Amino acid sequence: VERCVWDFGDGIQSTELNPKHLYATTGGKTVKATVYFNDGCSINVEKTIYIEGIDINFMIEKQATCPGSPFQYRFTDSSALTPSDIQIVSRKWSIRNNTTGVYEFNSNNSFFYANFDAVGTYWVRLELEAQSGCKAVLDQSFSVSEPTILMSAITPLRGCIPLDVQLVASFTDAAYTVNSY
Repeated sequence: VERCVWDFGDGIQSTELNPKHLYATTGGKTVKATVYFNDGCSINVEKTIYIEGIDINFMIEKQATCPGSPFQYRFTDSSALTPSDIQIVSRKWSIRNNTTGVYEFNSNNSFFYANFDAVGTYWVRLELEAQSGCKAVLDQSFSVSEPTILMSAITPLRGCIPLDVQLVASFTDAAYTVNSY
């Protein structure tokens, strides 16, 4: 063998005889090698490999609760798997804050609900493992806060009897909607 030219299928090439290559993106890659011999002959060989991966992500949604009740949040795994036919075999959720420690939920459910008695900053972690052995971890902070109801407008502020007043209330929290007054 005089020389060898490798094309890794991701825009990178090598002229090493036995190279190593690190793939940074998922999906199918066609690896090609052209081997040149001392007698002037050459051969082309190609093989497709598949790089699996987990694009880990989750959503945090505040749920509407009555005043005085614990604050409830829904956590939903919105991760994308490549290829899409690989399966998650392990999903572990954990929540922590600075005062009460860590709560862990070992569950293969793609979502769960958690109640919080106190306002503050919390951290949620999602750890995933696919059947292929691929693993991914994501940590994200979020704030638990009380909704504020604002009386944003009262018009008119003064008038004679009978006084027809328009009241407008608004909320600082999208989880709450007005059903009736």
